[in-house]
Amino acid sequence: MTWTLPEPILTAPVPGPDLPPGSAAEPKRDGYRAQLARYADGRVLLCSRQGTDMTAAFPEIRWVALRSEYQAPPNRSNDKLIP
Repeated sequence: MTWTLPEPILTAPVPGPDLPPGSAAEPKRDGYRAQLARYADGRVLLCSRQGTDMTAAFPEIRWVALRSEYQAPPNRSNDKLIP
């Protein structure tokens, strides 16, 4: 069975934030949004929302994903924020 990562839901620009009075909004710039996939054959893939392979940039995340104590089952993806 071939397994592929699901397509991420990307944000879309809007003309203006329709926020209630007294509310505020600001861009989020404190980390990366990424999907982590651990395949049954032992491969680990960490992808950005645009599909860029970020695995080499975060070797410690790959290491944890490969450990036997890591609880996510193979052939699953997790969407997380990397600070």
